[in-house]
Amino acid sequence: MVTGDAAYIKKINRSLIIREIVKEGMISRADLSKVTALTRATISAQVADLLDEGLIVETQLEHNHVGRKPIMLSLNGQAGYALGIDLDYGQLIFYPI
Repeated sequence: MVTGDAAYIKKINRSLIIREIVKEGMISRADLSKVTALTRATISAQVADLLDEGLIVETQLEHNHVGRKPIMLSLNGQAGYALGIDLDYGQLIFYPI
């Protein structure tokens, strides 16, 4: 188990959430809680921060099932850019993401 101060734990939790959103493309808060093993309260607090910062967006999907429509989370494509760099002996490759 990782131990540390509250700010460090918050960064770890935030990283887990962002990693899952990137991996899945779209994911609900409930599914985030399941796959990350974080509490619903932690997910809600972190997602609220990410929404306020404009890093993620919410999308409500249409469905024909009984119950609440899931609100899906995904990365905000307008929030910024990422660049991957692969360093190898004698070779340098850039991957715009």
